Amino acid sequence: MNQSSARASSAAHLAALHTFFRVVERGSFRAVARESGITQPTVSRQIAALEADLGVRLLNRTTRKVSPTDAGRALYARAAGAMQSLFEAEDDVRAGDSAMVGQVRITAPGALGRRLLLPVLATVVAKHPGLAVDLQVSDQRVSFVDSRADFAVRVGAQSEASLSIRKVGVSEQILVASKSYVRRHRWPRTLAALNGHSVVLRAENGAATASLRAEFARFGARVVFSSDDIETAYLAVTAGLGVGMLPRWLVAEDLARRSLLPCASDAPEASAPVFVVRPTSGWLPRRARLVLDAVVKALALRLGGIASPEA
Repeated sequence: MNQSSARASSAAHLAALHTFFRVVERGSFRAVARESGITQPTVSRQIAALEADLGVRLLNRTTRKVSPTDAGRALYARAAGAMQSLFEAEDDVRAGDSAMVGQVRITAPGALGRRLLLPVLATVVAKHPGLAVDLQVSDQRVSFVDSRADFAVRVGAQSEASLSIRKVGVSEQILVASKSYVRRHRWPRTLAALNGHSVVLRAENGAATASLRAEFARFGARVVFSSDDIETAYLAVTAGLGVGMLPRWLVAEDLARRSLLPCASDAPEASAPVFVVRPTSGWLPRRARLVLDAVVKALALRLGGIASPEA
């Protein structure tokens, strides 16, 4: 093989490896073809050529799903770090906005995604018209396998070893009541004054909600409305149904307008950490890194945090 042929062969092999890694991460030939600007048959041919070159089957293919074989998982695990560095280096040297074209997928809790992420995402998309953002909002924790997200915003402790974790702030909880509720009843300025009051609860299954119910009951307050959705609980509080524990970032404007009033100033501080997380093994395209950095800065500003480096 002459030098020219060797270079062409090496380039084709590297392109096939690139395609293989993206197929493993996206789980779909079609998605990779769409993101890479090539046809689906081209993706199939690259994978077949790589398998022929290595002499092993790397992917299991069905009509619904593409998944790595044992050999495919081993190749991905051994080479993931090196390939990620290579892909990111390629992205970084591309000119202009050429690397800012394509889709970025994000998962986030519902209210936080709508209230805090949407404004910054709108700004980023307006600045980079080639970007498309898929924001999946759910208060249930969504897996990266199911969502195929580039990164996620999560509230609460994170301990998965497979994730790169970056703390961006805390979601401080505050007890509030609407001005209309206070007019009809009285302003519970202390925990002891909660006796006889109605409570709106953001309810989840688990010990935390049971403990909160018990704490309100201990002070003589009664839960009259509960919802598993934080914005529904917020609307119930603003409608005057009762006193409610809500995130400060969600009620900040209401507190400033004094349509909601802070209650029980002697209540212990309650907060939950907020993180931006992503798989440690996957390659993060430059467009996704751009969006991630914008989200980290915006959340750190709104949540009063200093964005920590990735763990």
